[in-house]
Amino acid sequence: MKRTVFIISLIISLASCSQKELNLLDGAMKIELLQGDWDEYYEDPSFAMDGGLTWQIGKEEIVLHSCDVLTDTSEDVHIGYDVSRQNGQYIITLHYTKWAYDDSFQITVLNDKEMAWQKVGTTFSAGSYSGDYKHFVNDNYWKQ
Repeated sequence: MKRTVFIISLIISLASCSQKELNLLDGAMKIELLQGDWDEYYEDPSFAMDGGLTWQIGKEEIVLHSCDVLTDTSEDVHIGYDVSRQNGQYIITLHYTKWAYDDSFQITVLNDKEMAWQKVGTTFSAGSYSGDYKHFVNDNYWKQ
């Protein structure tokens, strides 16, 4: 009897874990969390951007809007992307067709106010902003 109860408990436990994992892997759910306008933003006073970057993340592509205050120019770049789950982590891979290369980042923070990415294979260090580490905020961030 104890063995039967143990086996039934184990099956129920495994079934609930499997359902939870399926929900985490749902593609629509990941895309929905990322979609929106995100401003690249860093609070570190030792790092100053000479313009602005807005990442407009849609279902199938990202439009990266950049403006440079030093040259008074702006540009929109269309970037393909996909999101995968590797070793329990979400990875976003950017497909820069304009420059013919891909770049992969681990999504380390993602909530309704902010998001952060760390380039796969790197660790955060001072001076790694924008290239290896990206931090984003949306309109909800400023409403704190």
